Amino acid sequence: MRLHDDIDHITLGWVKPELDETLRQARQALEAHVDTPGDPNWIRACAGFLHQVSGTLRMVELYGAAMVAEEMEHLARALAAGAVADRDEAYTALMRGIVQLPDYLERLQSGHKDIPIVLLPLLNELRAARGEQGVPESVLFSPVLDAELPASARGPDAPLPEAVLREQAEALRVQFQAALLRWLKNGENPDTISALAAVCDRLVGVVRAESARRLFWVAAGTLEALQAGAFEASKPLKQALARVEREIKRLADGGEAAFRSDPPLELTRQLLYFVAHAPTDHGRIGEMREVFQLNRFVPSESELAHAQSSMTGHNRELLDTVSAAIKEDLLRVKDVLDLHLRGGGSDADLSAQTEVLDRVADTLGMLGLGVPRRVVQEQRDAIAAVAGGSHPADETTLLDIAGALLYVEASLDDQVARLGQPESDIHVGPGAPLPGAEAQRLLDAVIKEAVSDFSLVRQAFVAYVETSWDANQLADVPRLLDEVAGALRILELEEAPAYLRGIERFTRIELLDHRRVPDARQLDTLADALTSIEYYLEALRDHRARRDSILAIARDSLASLGYWPLPASARAGASTSAAATPAVAPSPAESATPATPAVTMDEPVATFAPAVSDDASREVAAPAVDADAAAVRDRPAALAEVPPVAGEAAPVAIESGPVAPTEVVPTEAPAAPPATTVPTPVAGGFDSAIEDIDDEIREVFLEEFQEEIANLDRLLPSWRGQPENLELLRSIRRVFHTLKGSGRLVGALTLGEFSWKIENMLNRVLDGTRQASPVMVALLDAAHRALPQLHAALRGERAVTADLAALQDAADRFVAGEEVLPESMSASLAEAETTGVDADEGPPLPEPSSPATAAVEPPPEAVTQDQPAEGEVVAAVDPVLLEILKVEVAGHLQTIRDWLDECASGPVAASDALLRAVHTT
Repeated sequence: MRLHDDIDHITLGWVKPELDETLRQARQALEAHVDTPGDPNWIRACAGFLHQVSGTLRMVELYGAAMVAEEMEHLARALAAGAVADRDEAYTALMRGIVQLPDYLERLQSGHKDIPIVLLPLLNELRAARGEQGVPESVLFSPVLDAELPASARGPDAPLPEAVLREQAEALRVQFQAALLRWLKNGENPDTISALAAVCDRLVGVVRAESARRLFWVAAGTLEALQAGAFEASKPLKQALARVEREIKRLADGGEAAFRSDPPLELTRQLLYFVAHAPTDHGRIGEMREVFQLNRFVPSESELAHAQSSMTGHNRELLDTVSAAIKEDLLRVKDVLDLHLRGGGSDADLSAQTEVLDRVADTLGMLGLGVPRRVVQEQRDAIAAVAGGSHPADETTLLDIAGALLYVEASLDDQVARLGQPESDIHVGPGAPLPGAEAQRLLDAVIKEAVSDFSLVRQAFVAYVETSWDANQLADVPRLLDEVAGALRILELEEAPAYLRGIERFTRIELLDHRRVPDARQLDTLADALTSIEYYLEALRDHRARRDSILAIARDSLASLGYWPLPASARAGASTSAAATPAVAPSPAESATPATPAVTMDEPVATFAPAVSDDASREVAAPAVDADAAAVRDRPAALAEVPPVAGEAAPVAIESGPVAPTEVVPTEAPAAPPATTVPTPVAGGFDSAIEDIDDEIREVFLEEFQEEIANLDRLLPSWRGQPENLELLRSIRRVFHTLKGSGRLVGALTLGEFSWKIENMLNRVLDGTRQASPVMVALLDAAHRALPQLHAALRGERAVTADLAALQDAADRFVAGEEVLPESMSASLAEAETTGVDADEGPPLPEPSSPATAAVEPPPEAVTQDQPAEGEVVAAVDPVLLEILKVEVAGHLQTIRDWLDECASGPVAASDALLRAVHTT
């Protein structure tokens, strides 16, 4: 779809300042050339500037304006070459084009339709200045020639042999030529025209080249309408139909290959011009108008009049200057009326204002504003009557005069903007509706307040994140969102307020009432929704086109968070303000009890019973749940609870479903899961709910997945040898980043979520908040070995047996600052220690045992290598921790040995790696 199909004035607005500046430089160069005609450099510079203008206009597909700029460039180069007879006439035409072209573009930037036909007089004047013939209106007619043809223009099912095609084309050409000669000699005989149309229809059925079928189908439809008397056969139309005979001859001589190399687009466009201007829709005229979208290329009389007025030199800069002068005169008249009303003015001062109003009326008349001019003249006569004593100077009379002048002043901007429209459409006076300019100012004020309130919303969310999830920062957000939605409803907009209601409900229910914290994915989704609304408000403020499409991101984001579509109660009622829905206050019992971490639905998290004293066992009353909170159970992903702040009451997790008192059982430590608990293996395949992904795309993804596994096979050993090399670690992180993004796109959601957890763990190492500890290395190795299982699961070969949930939880806990391994990995490390397995191979994958992960704890009995001497105190050593320490110390000792080897040949400065090794050891 071309930009010309739906001209976006914002796009033109991007380039118009540059166009205006280039045309200004062209005008200065032309003026300098007129002052010094012997120097051709100035006119050459003018031609260069015009060449830039022509190229830019073609880039934005304003071909009519581009043709004018191109003719101006040709005239400037002809002046530089001395090939123009009447140079004064050429200077005048060139200057007129430089002055009028910005006015035409200004009209398009205001959102009006592109009507290049009004440029035809200027175009022909420029051509005449250099001795060229004028061009017809059809030159500025540019329909959509690449539109799909209807079924009636379908060609043969199979291409005809070349010899057969040429033979048939030659026979049809003879028939067409004979009928054409009879028609041109004997006048408009319907039978003759019918014979011409029949030949064109037969040609449509024998050729396969689309450009040829398009031409013959349009020609047949034009002849059919001509036969029915839909329009007259003008000389240009007869000439165009005569050229059809030449195209048939070209088909007979060169076959379809001639049309593929040189399609007859110009002749098709000329025939469609006559179709577009036909007074009826007889025969195929209506069908051709619909196929080639011809109606939008034929302006109405009012559109044509408005476009012509834009070429009179009344540009926005000039009109704004004149408007300001008129307003200043009207303001002085109103001041005199006010002074006279208060009793401090004289009749002489009042009489002097008639001259001012005469001047204002004349200026309005020059601008073509007849109705405002008449109103001003009427008030001028009323003032003259009051000053002359023929009419009493009472309060009613003076206020009526001031009111009429005030309305003229208020509506002046609107009248100037509507120059060229029929005066019947313009109303001025106390009974008229609010002028467009005044209405726009009111709307702009409403939008400005909405943008301001939404910026406060954005700042509140930023503060919420920066203060480590302090929900008090969001206290005003529901009220602000409700005010923004109300402002948009004043503008009679319904879609955006509904999305604002969704964001308000999410904020109030999840972040304020339940004090949950969004994870990284949910936070990004919420940010997308807020950004979408913010961009929409800015587009509304700047009057940008197609702004409703921006809201699709907000809708998708709210759906992902589980807050779209809105429940019926939320859609029917108004938004509940923050004052009407207070946040849930914790009870004293809750204040004494540590919070229980909530289990999210999208990522398994260990659930730990709170450790309390024996006498602390009691029932904790759950807070009340409002009507909106009942919908929380339907959302796709829950949010983690806010960690309690020291000295503050901890919020209580509200589970979905019926709320009942929760009994807290005192316990010394988290209860271990039964040894027989084995979760169902994760399938790991493509999500069956996502069905619109092509199988070929998924096959390409699987190939890419295999390549990334190979990259990881190469990168990991290199990085283990030099763990301080962040570039290698970034490359490893990039593998998981690629798998995360690509996996989510093709429906491999298990892989995408798993890769994101590992990527997030590596991000913390890269940004310096965590160190590449042995635990982190072990988790990375385990993730590496899990990838082939995921690849096989996506191919449908077998399900994933590794405990991905345990690995993901361990990665999350590493990010949070804990050094833990899944229990199965810890046990495997202990077994490796006792059996002497090479530690460099890394711990094996965790087998599915429990969704929970736990910190590594010492076994009941300490493992020692040697029997202690009598009386010696022996510390219990965890074999897993000992193994980790051995690997780490071995690496540091190797660094020290390498430095000592380098010192054998001479003094070597201590490196950062050496200092780190000595310090750690």
